[in-house]
Amino acid sequence: MKKLLLAILLLAVVAAPAFAAVQNVKVSGSIENTYLNRQDFTLGLNGVNSALTGQAAADNDVKNVQSVFFTQTKLGIAADLTDNVSTTVELLNERVWTTDNPVAAQTDSLNSKLNVNLAYVTLKEMLYSPLTVIVGRQPLQYGTGLIIGKTGNRQRASSALTNVANDMSELTGYDAVRAILDYKPLTLDMFYTVLTDTVPGTSTAVDNDRVLSGINASYELGDKMNTLVEAYFFNRSDRRYINSATANVNPKADTVNIFGGRVSTNPIESLNLQFEAAHQGGNNAFAGSVTNNKVNLSRDAWALELMANYKIPVLAKYKPMASYVFDYFSGATTTATDSSNSWTGWDPMNEAKNGGKIFNSLFSQTNYYMHQVALSANPLEDVMAKVSYTYLQLVEGYPNDTSTMAILQPNFGGSNAGTTTGISPIVNGGNRSLGQEVDLDLTYNYTEDVTIGANLGYFSPGTLFNVASLADNNKRVAAKQAMVSMKVNF
Repeated sequence: MKKLLLAILLLAVVAAPAFAAVQNVKVSGSIENTYLNRQDFTLGLNGVNSALTGQAAADNDVKNVQSVFFTQTKLGIAADLTDNVSTTVELLNERVWTTDNPVAAQTDSLNSKLNVNLAYVTLKEMLYSPLTVIVGRQPLQYGTGLIIGKTGNRQRASSALTNVANDMSELTGYDAVRAILDYKPLTLDMFYTVLTDTVPGTSTAVDNDRVLSGINASYELGDKMNTLVEAYFFNRSDRRYINSATANVNPKADTVNIFGGRVSTNPIESLNLQFEAAHQGGNNAFAGSVTNNKVNLSRDAWALELMANYKIPVLAKYKPMASYVFDYFSGATTTATDSSNSWTGWDPMNEAKNGGKIFNSLFSQTNYYMHQVALSANPLEDVMAKVSYTYLQLVEGYPNDTSTMAILQPNFGGSNAGTTTGISPIVNGGNRSLGQEVDLDLTYNYTEDVTIGANLGYFSPGTLFNVASLADNNKRVAAKQAMVSMKVNF
């Protein structure tokens, strides 16, 4: 009996470290069901129109109404192994409520696919106390997401929403190595991530990788205005053209080098001001033409953002807030036949701005400036209402009335579903009015864990669009969006 008790005791001592290695485990997740209705995202181009000079008939084979239900389910596990070692895993399934695939690219296998959205290890005080290292699939967000945001690198091909509503996908992870040096009030954040690895694990001469890296330095001034100053450098290198299988091989990689900074401050009580400016340099390997020996153009692009948020000091119980956002993204006027060797069009990078807005689904974040004003309040204790108005205008207009503008469009089925060229309506040369949008958002906190949301959006295309290119009685047709969702967190 004594030998048995001694054996049990020894077994317990040996096994104890295995149990002690996990100090804390947290299981969390969410289930969100959404109904989405979108109409006329083709802005009137909903049928074959002979007036579309040079436009293939297939470009008009697009339905102008979308009505779809989908569910997004997340399950996450976070474990603290020791005081300085923790792990995070998040699984994500996105499925459309249909057995009738709206487009050929969406298959039942995507509906049932379980994606590893996040999977990373955090090592605090590694080597010495200020250093934290994070390795694995993780979210990246810098500033307001003007350049790099947590929703900016969706692996859409892995989601059932790929050709249905890809802008609504929750796939957010970057495969990255990240090092954070915390020298309060100074913090240095460095990362390296592989966006695509064309031929993983091989030792051939082919190197078509796309990688993103950078450093972000933030400094808290410690003044009464809680001022935060940030400076950053990001680099993206795309080598796909170097080893192109085509006859004309580009000897240079496509590169984007970004230097920028951001300031956030509270000059008076209840008012927050933010300003961000960034410049893009590098080499544009995609803009030129081999025929005139201008394959590569030097980048020279700018982005600016000004934000103001003000808590209105009246009717405090309704928590009224006013906000204003100004965005500027330079446009490209240089073409392959121009004498200039610079490319002034802003590359959207991995931005995460204006999610849920119609114009964000239609247009790329380049060659426009935007004014956006919003007013929000809590008319009831658990209800938040927000009204926003957005005005968009091109920075650089199109040269003549025969130019066409590609719309990042439209996820409605047909031959253009899920493409990045979509509809290309003819525009009025020299006119730069892109359009305006009004949105109403309602959020109801049913309980602490259940949130019900609704959105109504209306985008009116501007005079940039030539009515002669539109198929619906030669008039500009507004795009409409209605969305209702219920999200449960656990």
